Amino acid sequence: MLKKALFSCIFFSLFLVLSARADDSARVFVLDDLIVTSSPLLYPVEITGTPDRSKKTDVGAGHNFTTVSEFLESFGEITVRIPGGPGHIASPNLGGLSGNKVLVIKDGLPLNDPFTGSPDIGDLPLINYEAVEIWQDNRATLWGSNSIGGVIRLRSRFPEPGKLKWWNDGVGGNGFAAECALDFSRSRAGIRIGHFFTPGWSAASSQRGNTERDSFELDDYAFAFRSELGSDFEMDLLAGYKESLTELDGFDFVSGLAADSLTFRQKKIESNFNLGLSKIVKGGEWRFNHAFVHRNYTGIDEINIFNEYGLEVSQQRQSISRTINADRYDLLAEVSRMETRAMNHGFFTIRDIEHSAVTALDYRFEPDLQTNLVYRYDKIDGGNAVSSGNINVSKKIERFEIAMGWGRAFRRPSLNERFYPAYGDPELSAEFSTSNRIKISYSFANDARLACSFSRFKISDLIGTTSTTDPAFSWGIKAANLNSAELVTHEFSLEELKFASCKLNGSFSLLDRSRLLDSGLQPPGVPSRRAMLNLEKKLHEFTLLLSGKWWGTAWENAENTKASEAGADLSVTLSHARKNVITSLSLLNLLNEEKERLLGYTRPGRRAVLSVELKF
Repeated sequence: MLKKALFSCIFFSLFLVLSARADDSARVFVLDDLIVTSSPLLYPVEITGTPDRSKKTDVGAGHNFTTVSEFLESFGEITVRIPGGPGHIASPNLGGLSGNKVLVIKDGLPLNDPFTGSPDIGDLPLINYEAVEIWQDNRATLWGSNSIGGVIRLRSRFPEPGKLKWWNDGVGGNGFAAECALDFSRSRAGIRIGHFFTPGWSAASSQRGNTERDSFELDDYAFAFRSELGSDFEMDLLAGYKESLTELDGFDFVSGLAADSLTFRQKKIESNFNLGLSKIVKGGEWRFNHAFVHRNYTGIDEINIFNEYGLEVSQQRQSISRTINADRYDLLAEVSRMETRAMNHGFFTIRDIEHSAVTALDYRFEPDLQTNLVYRYDKIDGGNAVSSGNINVSKKIERFEIAMGWGRAFRRPSLNERFYPAYGDPELSAEFSTSNRIKISYSFANDARLACSFSRFKISDLIGTTSTTDPAFSWGIKAANLNSAELVTHEFSLEELKFASCKLNGSFSLLDRSRLLDSGLQPPGVPSRRAMLNLEKKLHEFTLLLSGKWWGTAWENAENTKASEAGADLSVTLSHARKNVITSLSLLNLLNEEKERLLGYTRPGRRAVLSVELKF
């Protein structure tokens, strides 16, 4: 702890020094000043299309969430659930699918845990990201495996010239973040440090007498550098280090539920590095990206060695791409290599190398008629090749817009499904999904937009567990490609209706059919109905945001024997902005009295949250 405190003090002192040196004469460095079309770390938007939904994460956007998982639930399309019960990894449900069927990606690398395939969102500092994007159904094939339910993309944020933020979490914890940046003639450098601590609560049921609280602590450091190396050459560099410690309850070996334990904790260490280079050439540009991340998960129990684990993952990805821009079309071609080294201490060690190729085309037949195509090819050494892609066509007719699309996505089996002793099967094939979607929208004169969409999923080769007498599987069960599923969804949405200094937006979706085709059962964790409504009102220097959400019933288990009730939630945020100070007070999850503990700090329930943000 002394080392952490010293490290934080050094960074904070550097923040004060750099803030003092940054004067008004320094050139403001923003993306719009650059010659290139976008950051080298991102795909060019005009070629690959725009996301279905996007939200800014900063407090000035009108919310005051303290966790990424809570922020995700502010999207009407997403519900965060815990398939394994309290104390397990949070699983975002998107498009009727959840867990390892939803891909979460940051700066070109997946956040999905290679061992289970599920995304680990328990300790993501929200302040590190400028926006969260949602790519749904047939349009979610661009980034490869795990995208059959959709893609959640986190866009990293460059540190601001000078910023301090403090917030409390409403349950006795608090956090702070400090960031600064220096502008030079053709470059910019910035740092950010953050710390968060909460006394937490117990993952086990308090009705069983477990009243002790399980704390969570997070330290996070980030460095960013951006430079124009020439009139047509740009470099982006991001580096970060994150360390979290979670005091968790143990697990009952009979029921699998969280049980009282004062000695079990999880430590997670992560470091990452991203480098992007772009070079403008005649008719387009070249891009090179290198991304690296190393994660170490350690579960420690001082009195029970059977309740311990050690997981270690290193991933790196290199890619080179060429874009061509013309009057009627934009074209992207990319080749990449991703290497994964994973070790489940005491069980298996694996090294996977995947080669991929992506081609994307945006073609404009006329100003109001265009099509977008994406084709992706993936090949893992020693495994079968996988092809995926999508095609979308949109047409504007006065105030109407009609969009149609088809896509094919896939999910490779996770490492546990392939290699875990007495259970995994290395011969498993990938899961596949095909989807069709049609959307009709109408724009009003006051910027309001009404939309209605219909989508249909079909998923084949779903991986499940089946019994076996093969002596190689000593538990009597093994992973296998068992089933197919079908999901049909209707969605109605209202996008930003403005009236009397208010903004209103919302959505309502009906999952009309969701079933496993072989058994007729419904996939677990998929609400049959969901709706959300946001109202934002400007009151001089104040902004009032009311956010409501409702969801219908869902089966909690794969056998369809246990169902969760319909639920609703309501949050209220009042923000005040004056000069360079933003103060926000929120009453979050007013209808939710329950608290759920995941691996990290993610579901604190009803509470009041206060934050103060100062900019220099």
